Amino acid sequence: MYGSIIMGLELLLFGAISRNLTEFENYRTQSEFESAYIFKMFFFVWVDGYLWYWILGFIHIPVVRQHSDADGVIDPEFARSNTIFGWRVFNAGHTTVDEWMYGFETSVTFQVAGSNTMILALENLLPVLWVCWVRRRWHSHVRELSTGKRALDWPKLRKQVPADLRGHAA
Repeated sequence: MYGSIIMGLELLLFGAISRNLTEFENYRTQSEFESAYIFKMFFFVWVDGYLWYWILGFIHIPVVRQHSDADGVIDPEFARSNTIFGWRVFNAGHTTVDEWMYGFETSVTFQVAGSNTMILALENLLPVLWVCWVRRRWHSHVRELSTGKRALDWPKLRKQVPADLRGHAA
């Protein structure tokens, strides 16, 4: 649930930024405007989805390799002092770069598998739950109409239905 909220807020934020940037530019046609908007949205989503891997590949791994000796043993002082918000990046068991990389690859694999599983569930489960909710609501509405708890307001209903669906002009 938390992940879907974060994804939704990010898409709202990215959408607002993309729309404002696109509206700031001057396009001759609506299709050019939409193409530029889609490109900006793609760029923001791509950066959001893959920024972690760019940081990992170009900053984190080279820094670890820089603080290890020729045999691949990580400097103990570097391992002790490297924390993020009080959380130690290196466990006591990771003494070499290869051991650290194996543990790191495992954690990244589980993170990617978990997020993909969550996205798959959200893409497939939420629509089913939505349809079930709408059907349940519809059935309760029909039940209230059939038992007389709710009466049909035909003049109000007639105004809501467009004339072309009623079969004649308004």
